[in-house]
Amino acid sequence: MFREKPDSKLATKDTNAEQIVTDIQQQNTTSSQTATPGVEPIDSSKSLNQPLEGASTSTTGKDEGATGKKEKTVEASTTKTGQPSSATSVNIPYKKGEAYKIYQFPFGSGVYTQPDPELDKLVDVLKKNSSVKIAISAYTDQVGSAEYNRNLSERRAKAIFDYIASRGIDVKRMSFQGKGISTKYPTDEENRRAEFILTE
Repeated sequence: MFREKPDSKLATKDTNAEQIVTDIQQQNTTSSQTATPGVEPIDSSKSLNQPLEGASTSTTGKDEGATGKKEKTVEASTTKTGQPSSATSVNIPYKKGEAYKIYQFPFGSGVYTQPDPELDKLVDVLKKNSSVKIAISAYTDQVGSAEYNRNLSERRAKAIFDYIASRGIDVKRMSFQGKGISTKYPTDEENRRAEFILTE
C-alpha cells in the first residue's frame, strides 16, 4: 500500500508560525505586567469625570472664610449706625440752666389755645435730640390771690406738658411746676407765661 510522505517543508513552516504566536503572547503578557513605578494603571471602569482620589473639589472652607469676613463687616456697620450719633443731631439752640419763654397765656386762662412758633421749635429740637430733658414752669400776673394764682400757674404748666407729650415726646424727659405770681417782667401780659430750662 502506498503511503504519502509528509512534506517536511510544510511541517517546518507550521512549527515556525506556532513559535511566533507564542512569542507574541509572551511579549503581551510581559508588557501588561510591567508598569511604570508610581503610575497606577488606568481603570477603564472609572469615569473620566470622577475626581481623582485625594483631590478636593470643595470650596467650603474658603467660602466660609469669606462669608465670615462679610458678616463681621455688616456687624461693625450695624454697631456704628445702631445708635444715633451726635453728628446727626441738630444743633441745640438752648443753653443748659437758662430759662426760655415758650408761651403767653391770655388773662385767666389755664389751657393751651393757639399755636406758638417757639413751642413748636422746642418740640422739634426734642424730637431730634433724644437725650435732651426739660423742666417746664408757668406763672401768673398779680391779679387775684396767691392761692388762686398758684393753682392757675399749675394748670398752665400742665397744659404745656400735655401738648408736648401729644407731639410724641416721652413724658419721662419732662417735668412741670406752677410757680404762682411773677413780677419778672414789667407788664402783666408778659408775666402770664410758660417757660422751660434744659436739665440734661
